[in-house]
Amino acid sequence: MLAAAFLAACNFPDETPETGCDASSLIPPGIPIEDSQISDTLRPTVEWVYDGECEPDGFRIEFAPDADFGSAQAFVGSTDAATWTWTPSADLLPVTKYGWRVAAVSSSTIGPYSITRPLWTGPVCDGPYLRAPRLISPDTGELVANPSPELRWTSDEEDCLVANYVFDVSTDPAFPTSAIEGSTGPWEAFDTELDYLIDCQTYFWRVAATAGMDLVSEYAVDFFQTQFGDTCEGQIEPVTVSGTLWSDVCSAYGTCSGVLPAGCQCIEGGIVADGERQATEAGIAGVTVHVGQGECPAASYLSQYNAVTDADGNFSQTLPPGI
Repeated sequence: MLAAAFLAACNFPDETPETGCDASSLIPPGIPIEDSQISDTLRPTVEWVYDGECEPDGFRIEFAPDADFGSAQAFVGSTDAATWTWTPSADLLPVTKYGWRVAAVSSSTIGPYSITRPLWTGPVCDGPYLRAPRLISPDTGELVANPSPELRWTSDEEDCLVANYVFDVSTDPAFPTSAIEGSTGPWEAFDTELDYLIDCQTYFWRVAATAGMDLVSEYAVDFFQTQFGDTCEGQIEPVTVSGTLWSDVCSAYGTCSGVLPAGCQCIEGGIVADGERQATEAGIAGVTVHVGQGECPAASYLSQYNAVTDADGNFSQTLPPGI
């Protein structure tokens, strides 16, 4: 009888320990606020906290460039329930903005994800000379209907991360005063709920890269226009200076005689390149094109207005009225 009673007691449902957590009991992990979002290593350690009532089996960590977790470059890590930190086993890509998130896991159930936290990899640019940022939005001459539009730009530096930028917006292309100004980084954008623009105005905006308190790039400058209602008078058209820089080649030498090969011309009795781009003539990339006032050659150049040739040697920049 005692044995029978013992076996019966072992079959009571409330004596069987609960295993795993159902989906409704899993909560998003918490991500502590970090002092810096720039990692000084390509294998950064991330951490989180979890205070759910049911202990999960473990955690799932996802990393992806630009927080695109469905991309081929996204990867997944995991830890057990007692481990709230994780370090990737391979290097992240350098000079890349990542997004990462974490979720509790119970059996085959993945709980809700945490907020997505940004993380940038270096190395960080330390100057003293950097390329001017490339302005993205608002577009050149765009009619902006928002009194506090988002400003967006990007760095053309390929080998290092620009950690800080300065920007300002003004109705005067010389920027003696500003409607708004500030600094940010490594974010390549600025947005505010403060309405700092007025209707039917032309605004100029500029951004430069900095290192500490030092300006280490020239300003990139562009302009946009505000139109909050149906119409505005006196809107101006964008003015663009553009062209192409390429390696102009002539394979012939000496004095002019006979039929010249393609790409050549005769000037003052000598054979020179013809100034026409041939299919085999490559563009020259990475050259800064400066603008000066008056006839060529200019006595001086306007340091805040410049363009850099792209991979095919093309350049384009927009100038404010009067330049």
